[in-house]
This record gives sequence, structure tokens and C-alpha cells, in this order.
Amino acid sequence: MTVLQTVIIYESFVDPIKFLVVGGDASRFDGMYVNTVDNDQELQDEFCNMLYDEIDGQPTTILKNAREKFPVDLVKNGAIVIVAGFLP
Repeated sequence: MTVLQTVIIYESFVDPIKFLVVGGDASRFDGMYVNTVDNDQELQDEFCNMLYDEIDGQPTTILKNAREKFPVDLVKNGAIVIVAGFLP
């Protein structure tokens, strides 16, 4: 049985593109860029909690499990692909 996953192509416009894999359908975050004024705040908070590590209980912009290489095999096996990121 294949578990649904989402590949996030993460753009920060400062650092090279990163790739993250999260469990389930995260397509609701497609096009979400942290720091834009038109984001739904609750949705942005959920997105940030999913992507960023905390240090001593404080949020950071350190990505959880970021990859340098696109996970082609996951996509071939049915993973959803979205583009999202952070505006500096």
C-alpha cells in the first residue's frame, strides 16, 4: 500500500531551492509564501509548523529534513508536488 506524500519545492529567493517531503496531502499550501500579506494566518501558521524546526520552543526558519535533490522516485509513485516558500 502506497502512503500519500507531498513533495514541496521550497523557494526562498536567497538560498538554492530545497525539496521537502511531508506525509499526506499538503496541496492546500501550493503557492504559499511566508511573509506575504495576503496569506490566511492560520494556514500560514500550520505551514510553518510543518516545515520549520524550533529551538528551545522558539520558531526558526531552519527547514525540517530539507533535501538538495528532487525526489523523482516519490513523484513516480504518486506523490503530489507543490511550490511554496519564504519571501525574505
